[in-house]
Amino acid sequence: MGACVHCGEPAGFLRRKHKRCETIHYEGLAEMEALALAAASGPEFNAQAVRQRLAAVGERTFAGEDHYVTAALERGWERAVAESVANGALTQSEENRLRDFRDKLALGSGTAKGARELDDASQNRLRRDARAALVAGNGEQSLKELSAAIEQSTLAPAQRRKLLAEAWQEALEGVLEEAFGGWAGKRLTQEEEARLLGVCARLLPAGGRAGHGEREAPLQPDRHDGCRLADLGTVGRSR
Repeated sequence: MGACVHCGEPAGFLRRKHKRCETIHYEGLAEMEALALAAASGPEFNAQAVRQRLAAVGERTFAGEDHYVTAALERGWERAVAESVANGALTQSEENRLRDFRDKLALGSGTAKGARELDDASQNRLRRDARAALVAGNGEQSLKELSAAIEQSTLAPAQRRKLLAEAWQEALEGVLEEAFGGWAGKRLTQEEEARLLGVCARLLPAGGRAGHGEREAPLQPDRHDGCRLADLGTVGRSR
C-alpha cells in the first residue's frame, strides 16, 4: 500500500495520493499564484514578505517547497504583465514596477515569455511616444520627456536608434498623408505649405540621444522621404 505523495499517510491499494489532498494542493497553488499576481500588480511590495506569504499558504496545502513558491511567483508575474499590456497602454511606472518585482524576487527562466511581452510593449509605447513628440506643437519639451523615458528603458543604443528611426518615419508619413491623403489634384495654400514644412523641419533633425556618451549621426530612414520632402516643398510653388 503506497503513501500519499502529499500528506504521507497510506493512500490505498495502488494509489499515490488522496483525492482530497490533491484538491487541497491545487487550490493552494492557485491561491499562491493569485497572491503573486496581486503583489506584482500593486503599487508597493516587500520581496521577503511576499515570499513568506506564499510559503505560508504552501505549508498548509502540501506546496511548501521553495520551487512551488518560485513557480507561483513566476506565473503570477507573467499574468500581471499580460494584464498590464492587454489594453496597449503600458505606462512607464507600470513597466518599472514589473521589472523591479522580477529583479527583487530573483525570478528566472519561468518568466521568459512575460519578459518578451514586457519588452515588446515597452518598445511600442516608446515608439508611440516618439511619434507623438515629433509632431507635437511643444516639440522640444516632448522630445526631452521622450529622451528621459528612453534613458530609463532597457534598450541598447542600437535598439534606441532603430526605435527612433521607425518613429521618425511613421511621423513623417503621417504628416504627408494628412496633407495629400484626400487631396488628389488639389494645391496647398501658402499657409498650409508653411505649416507642413514647419512640422517636417522639426522631424528632420530628430536623431535621438546616444547611449553612454556615444555620438550619433542623424537618423537615415529607409524609405525615400527625401524625395517626398522635396515634392512637398515644391507643391506650393507649383501653383
